[in-house]
Amino acid sequence: MSKALKRILDVSSRVKTALRNGDPIVALESTILTHGMPYPVNVEMAQQVEEIIRSKGVTPATIGILGGKVRVGLSGEEIEMLSKCKSGLKVSRRDLPYVLSDPHAHGGTTVSATSLLAHSCGIQTFVTGGIGGVHRGAEVSMDISADLFELQQTPITVVSAGIKSILDIEKTLEVLETLGVCVVTYASSPQTSFPAFFSRESGFLAPYTVASARKVAEMMKVRDDLKLNSGMLVGVPIPLEHEALDAEKSILNSVKEAAELGIKGREVTPFVLSKVSQLTQGDTLKANLALIKNNAIIGSEIAKEYSILSSKSTEMPLTPIHTPIVVGGAAVDLIAQFLEPKLPLDGATHKGKIDMHFGGVGRNIAQGLAQLNLSPVFVSSVGKDNLGASLKQDLEDDTHVSTFDNKSTATYCVITNDKGDVQSGIGDMNVHNDISPELIREMDFSSCPLVVMDGNIPVSTMNEIKNKCLESNPVLLFEPTDVHKAHKPFINTENISAITYISPNERELECILKEYNNETASPCNLKDKLNNCIDLCQGILTHVEVIMVTLAENGILLVRRGSSNDPLPLFNNPNVLNPGSFPISAKHYPVLSAPNHILSSSGAGDCLIAGFMASVLKNNHQDKAIGVGMQLARQSLEQVCAVPKTFQHLDWDYSASGTNLL
Repeated sequence: MSKALKRILDVSSRVKTALRNGDPIVALESTILTHGMPYPVNVEMAQQVEEIIRSKGVTPATIGILGGKVRVGLSGEEIEMLSKCKSGLKVSRRDLPYVLSDPHAHGGTTVSATSLLAHSCGIQTFVTGGIGGVHRGAEVSMDISADLFELQQTPITVVSAGIKSILDIEKTLEVLETLGVCVVTYASSPQTSFPAFFSRESGFLAPYTVASARKVAEMMKVRDDLKLNSGMLVGVPIPLEHEALDAEKSILNSVKEAAELGIKGREVTPFVLSKVSQLTQGDTLKANLALIKNNAIIGSEIAKEYSILSSKSTEMPLTPIHTPIVVGGAAVDLIAQFLEPKLPLDGATHKGKIDMHFGGVGRNIAQGLAQLNLSPVFVSSVGKDNLGASLKQDLEDDTHVSTFDNKSTATYCVITNDKGDVQSGIGDMNVHNDISPELIREMDFSSCPLVVMDGNIPVSTMNEIKNKCLESNPVLLFEPTDVHKAHKPFINTENISAITYISPNERELECILKEYNNETASPCNLKDKLNNCIDLCQGILTHVEVIMVTLAENGILLVRRGSSNDPLPLFNNPNVLNPGSFPISAKHYPVLSAPNHILSSSGAGDCLIAGFMASVLKNNHQDKAIGVGMQLARQSLEQVCAVPKTFQHLDWDYSASGTNLL
């Protein structure tokens, strides 16, 4: 789900879990709460219908609007609130822009709006009482429900007791045929006429009759395979013992009264249904309750059968991903900035500033790529807590971010000096161990141009990524993240050559070659530092093509196979080369002029990688790729958050100046 859509849709945790697991879900509308039934009958009906659906092993998802936001999977309290609301609006597709731009608006969603919103979340089955249609006298008034046109353009299956009997059923069926909507009657006899809401028979035949939920699910599957992008209407006759056979006369009188009173448009249906209930002394209300419960039973069975068919279809080839894939950590960063000249560890309280932002190396790189319009797929894990929910809400796309019960969302507390330089950090990253190889096996890398993995993920997951990259040869970049994690993808030597790029700092580079010694200081002289890094890189270039060593205030050293003037690799070369069998180049790039005021350096390296790799994918020269990365890193230094909300004045043609050392 996109970030823009997440701002509008608030999906309950139980519905999210069902969607992620591929479990059956039934959507329910809410106009029946706000306009269809009186209080408290409406609340009791909603509770009973949801309980029927749960008893079938299906998740109910009542959809409504509260406070200008769509709620998918209303809680009991929210259903109560909406049912009591006297100012609730009747919300169809056309009304959504107005209602969702008003933070104080409440509303019940019609068949049209509910179908649209349910489909936006990935829900395939929707149960209602009856749908709207062509009103009587529509040849003059042109009053035709938006429900019909929604079914034309939204691939969802609507289970109802037919078309509301206050409407012109014959003309409604004709319009549905014209719009290309598949309409079936759910019955054992092939000559059963389409139901008429309060009555089992309208006198008009639907094109087809189906006798089982399995058959409906099979039709849904074929529709999906053909990508028809239109809905299906399943008409379920009201149970025989609950028919309101005397309703027709009352309906005619109520429709006539509505016309005489000048009642038109969206107000006609609630008025007529209420009036008919009065004239029949509540018989039609009882029938309405009975048919909705019956529809819930049939709809649940259809949702279950469709879920079974869909799970079998996952054995088919996966859909290729055409955008970058980033697999790594997502965390909440607590940035504690020490505002005094020195940082003594003396047990005292010192002046400082503490901010909370979203971070994690993988998340930062993914967000940077997203800001550059590359629409990356981000694979990560969070705990089932408020921090995890907020972190997912902030992402451009959280489809592949898994939530785990009884786990805490990763949290990283970083301590910086008064200049914003990172001094130390404490991390609770255990949830990242749940980024499992199974999450990667479900993905198709064959059309992916770039894969990024950070050091937070398990070794087994790294191996799965490397093996998949060897099969399809996308560019794979490894960001070490930390000295204690830098060696992880190099434990298994058989598939190291799947890695094309790595981006360590000097200490991480030493760790990769197992030459890291915490007691030994790195060379202080820049020339010695560069030579030390070049020597270390040569031992890795037999497997990896490009090594971008980040040197903080000393800039970047890029050591690679081939000349610095050669194109940067856009595909992985999985061959392991012998030392001395290929030319090596090394180029040092000093930093751009420092910002006037550095707020934090915690995300600068991640933004550097995002910009560098985005430029590589544009087939830019090495100097330009470094130049773009440096621009993004500089902008990150000027922000407290790791990744700026937007990158300003980015020059894709800027070439960084550097010195060739080899």
